[in-house]
Amino acid sequence: MLDAYSKGDNFVTEYALWFYIGAWVVSLIIALIAVSIMKAKLNNVHPKTEADRFIIPGSLAFTLRQDSFLYSAVTKSERGDSSSSGSGSHMSSSGRSHGGGGGRY
Repeated sequence: MLDAYSKGDNFVTEYALWFYIGAWVVSLIIALIAVSIMKAKLNNVHPKTEADRFIIPGSLAFTLRQDSFLYSAVTKSERGDSSSSGSGSHMSSSGRSHGGGGGRY
């Protein structure tokens, strides 16, 4: 078979291709059968959307209603340069700056 493959025989390469495809198909079928058998044995598993079976009536009571604030992070930054136009100041025609906040934080 290797001699025919090395000579470039197309029949051998097509045979190998079909062999690999067939092996994949057979293994897929065997895997599907095995998984189907395992799934059929799981007849006691059913999805539930409620937890009523697990709650004992009257066992859960909230007596304390309180929020706990754990962390606080405050950062301060300057609003902007007093000479910039975005902070409420402006330049007059003489070149002097008017307005602004005086460097508030």
